[in-house]
Amino acid sequence: MHTAIRGAETLTRLESNIGRVNFNEAFSHVGELAANEALSEADQASHLADIEDHLRRAVMEHPEQVLRGKLVEVFERWEEYLLEARTYRETKAMIGVPYHSDLEDDRQQIEVLMEEVRRAKTPRLGWEETLDLAAKMTQAAAIARKLDDKLMQCIGAARELKADDVRNAATDRRAGWSLKTAIAAVVVAAAVAVGGYVLGQAGSSSAAGTTTTATTP
Repeated sequence: MHTAIRGAETLTRLESNIGRVNFNEAFSHVGELAANEALSEADQASHLADIEDHLRRAVMEHPEQVLRGKLVEVFERWEEYLLEARTYRETKAMIGVPYHSDLEDDRQQIEVLMEEVRRAKTPRLGWEETLDLAAKMTQAAAIARKLDDKLMQCIGAARELKADDVRNAATDRRAGWSLKTAIAAVVVAAAVAVGGYVLGQAGSSSAAGTTTTATTP
């Protein structure tokens, strides 16, 4: 039983407080049975039933709790992934991260395991069935954790690409403004030059007219 709890902790990377509490409660009932030989058969049967109940809960409740919490996180992360990464997936710009098909495979595995658990779970399970369902939930939780990590990689890559797009757009805008400024400067210089030439020509014509008038007999 302790091995099952440690296995769940290793796969999910979360401490099984629920498992340990129930495990300790089961041992407390064992202690009651061992310390009190005067217990009636009914009381002994009650303690045995409590021991079995706590052991079942020690095995089942940790994977259930972890899986529920992790699936909520994965669902939210999946929506974020679609929002952030869809455009870059379509343009095949994302490299060095898990393929979308890998993410779909992980999600499919989780759904299959969860369906198996739903079909097999009944109010009174034998120990073999209980351990089997706990193992499937633990496996589903472990896959969900890995899927969450993969989604975060994809989201991070998409955000880096988006930041690059923003920087490139800003650079293009600055380059555009620089070109416009240069063109404007050339136009202004040309206008000044043409204006100066026109004014110069007008001044020359005026000076010539004045000289002619002065020398007329």
